[in-house]
Amino acid sequence: MPPLNYIGNVAGIIAIALFVIFRKSSQKYVDEKAKNLATIEDTQKITNEVEKVKAANQQRSHAWKQLFDQEYAILKEVWGSTWEFLVLLT
Repeated sequence: MPPLNYIGNVAGIIAIALFVIFRKSSQKYVDEKAKNLATIEDTQKITNEVEKVKAANQQRSHAWKQLFDQEYAILKEVWGSTWEFLVLLT
């Protein structure tokens, strides 16, 4: 019986050692996996915010371009009329 007790004790010690080793490594794996998932979620949130800002800036830019185009057309017409008026005066 003593050899079986010895083998059982060694097997128990090996099982405990393996449990401790795998528990630590599996905890590190789970922690790293959670960190990666959080990073992916944060990246997605940041990307969404950047896209919202881009869309808002594009709309504002388009509105300003329309305004400046209208203003340019009016000023061009006024400038042309001014030259015609000056030609008539001379």
